[in-house]
Amino acid sequence: AQAHPTGRTIEAEAFVLRDGGGTARGVWAPSPEGGAALTFFDQAGKPRAQVRVERDGAPGLLLFDQAGYGRAILRADREGTPELTLTDQAARTRALLRVEGAGSPGLVLFDQTGKPRATLYVVSDGSATFQLSDKDERIFWRVP
Repeated sequence: AQAHPTGRTIEAEAFVLRDGGGTARGVWAPSPEGGAALTFFDQAGKPRAQVRVERDGAPGLLLFDQAGYGRAILRADREGTPELTLTDQAARTRALLRVEGAGSPGLVLFDQTGKPRATLYVVSDGSATFQLSDKDERIFWRVP
């Protein structure tokens, strides 16, 4: 006769979810950088979404395109400052939305070379700043 386990804890170095054909559709495992991640794969075996916690405790959510590039990254740093990064097909940052610790939101739009071209910030006193920059990052228009 087989004895029933007394505890309800299951331990492993990784958990792999496979579909009926044996293809890995999800993996929950430590990340090489020292954190942990739950990654979901499409039918072709490519990563499409990942929920992770970095080594320093920062949580994040990544959405990947069909080529495997992280296209949308939602994360919070160790202090809880949230940030949303959107990238192009070459994994270059094109838009960044962030709320600083004091509650000040900011939006930065980048060109194809990674240079900030449009910036909008609302500071803690409620005032706002909007500026446009040229390809050499020189501000050519700013309010106020």
